[in-house]
Amino acid sequence: MPIIAGLITEYNPFHNGHLYHAEMAKEITKADYTVSIMSGNFLQRGSMAILDKYKRAECAANSFVDCVLELPFLFATGSADDFSFGACHILNSMNCVTHLVFGAECDDIKKMSYLADFLTRENDDYKTLLNNNMKGGLSYPKAREKAIEKLLGNEYSSILSTPNNILAISYMTELNRINSSIKPVIIKRIGTYHDINDKECDFMSAEAIRNYILKTCNVNLLKDKIPDKTFEYLLNVNKNGTIPNDNLLSDMLYLKILELKTNNIIYEEIKDHLPVEIDKDIYNKILNIKGYMTFDETIEFLVSKNYTLSRIRRGLIHLILEISREKHTRIFDNIDKSVYASILSFRKESSSLLKHINEVSHIPVINKRADFRPSNEEARLLRDMDIASTDLYNYLMKKYYNITLPGELSSNIKII
Repeated sequence: MPIIAGLITEYNPFHNGHLYHAEMAKEITKADYTVSIMSGNFLQRGSMAILDKYKRAECAANSFVDCVLELPFLFATGSADDFSFGACHILNSMNCVTHLVFGAECDDIKKMSYLADFLTRENDDYKTLLNNNMKGGLSYPKAREKAIEKLLGNEYSSILSTPNNILAISYMTELNRINSSIKPVIIKRIGTYHDINDKECDFMSAEAIRNYILKTCNVNLLKDKIPDKTFEYLLNVNKNGTIPNDNLLSDMLYLKILELKTNNIIYEEIKDHLPVEIDKDIYNKILNIKGYMTFDETIEFLVSKNYTLSRIRRGLIHLILEISREKHTRIFDNIDKSVYASILSFRKESSSLLKHINEVSHIPVINKRADFRPSNEEARLLRDMDIASTDLYNYLMKKYYNITLPGELSSNIKII
């Protein structure tokens, strides 16, 4: 049986750090292949991707990632725990991934495993502290960090203060919960990833690259930070001024808010039809919005110490696409019936991997999207969300930039 290293990614955009991650994943695990599960056109913080999912998958396959799968929209735009939940379930259900390799600021596997085991158990003391901290006005991430500090000390709570550690712990906790045989492997993140001014470091983060392009409108100075295919695509969008931004969603959001304000239904009666991120306080603040606001202005109006910017952003994109609490619960409660492995791209020289995945997977493998027929209502709901999110991204790119992208059901695997 082949050794297959799984990677959970966004590739927004694919850069040299991602290439290093893929190369080290193979080297450390002695893997025969790498399989990446990648967010689609919308990302974990609720934003539009700088390049569409097909281009980003192509960039990864061009840089020796053997197979790129799409993480369904519901998970890709969820909290860290939801993001991990979906990705880990899909990789585990493919029945062939042997390792999960991820980057984190802390590479002490014993310490990370201890914290992940503790969070998997969630004892009564932890639950009480967590709930009390949240009732005291802290957001969930900060409430959890404070609870861990009280019970395990700063040595462990400090782990939860950086985004990649948080995701790493979420991956490890989820693998524990589903009793997966996949072995977690940590690659220590190096370099000043998020400093947009430090162009001398070996690696810059995707966020730093995006911010640098938006700030300077100059992709050429980043040529040595990104693989050739990524550079080609970014040079094109930068030259043509077609980099997506969340304010493209402003009109659609305003119309949705106007609908809520017109109906003026009390929260208790509408909560199951709202996204999980929108609780009573956020809903009531939405009803108090006066006049037109851009997407970013709406976020600034709603954000507070109780609610992170990312939670608000995710909640608003879910509101636009009507991703309700009821739909969310239904899919999560029936996860084994819901998920599928939807392939975006793979390397021609790795065709034996694709054959192997199709033979052993416990979940449907989508090779041609138009031919996929969900076998149950939960899988159909999840698939409909993928279609709707692609339609939305394509609509915005066409309306504002006159760019026509392939529809969800008219696209096939990109073979590199």
